[in-house]
Amino acid sequence: MARRPLALIDPENVFDNVFGSTPTTFSSFQPTETELDMYENENNVVVHVKAPGFDENNVDINIEDNVLTVTGNKQEEDTNEGDENRRYYYKEMRDESFTRSVSLPVQVKPQESNARFDQGILEITLPKAEETRSQKINISPSQ
Repeated sequence: MARRPLALIDPENVFDNVFGSTPTTFSSFQPTETELDMYENENNVVVHVKAPGFDENNVDINIEDNVLTVTGNKQEEDTNEGDENRRYYYKEMRDESFTRSVSLPVQVKPQESNARFDQGILEITLPKAEETRSQKINISPSQ
């Protein structure tokens, strides 16, 4: 029995098979899901959100009904104005936005919260409300 080679693309038309025959343009980009990590320690709930290319000027953080919502929205400047002879095959440097909402595991004090960016990661520190901090309960001796 002769084996046929597995052909994933047409060798006669590699460019069109891999990249498509029509130039692709996008007017906006919406990632499927912004990655997020959340943990708590004794005093805080800490949230890390991947947001490369964003900064404090184009991200909003809101807490309502114990739900944290992080929204980012940035617009790329069009550096190609006035160049009608340019024909794009791909135009992926564009406007970007994301929204991510998560329920918080405990009550927090939003007014005392803070956030900072570090190498494309937004870190949000949310101090726990006093009533949600763990407290040791002593057991009374039996009588």
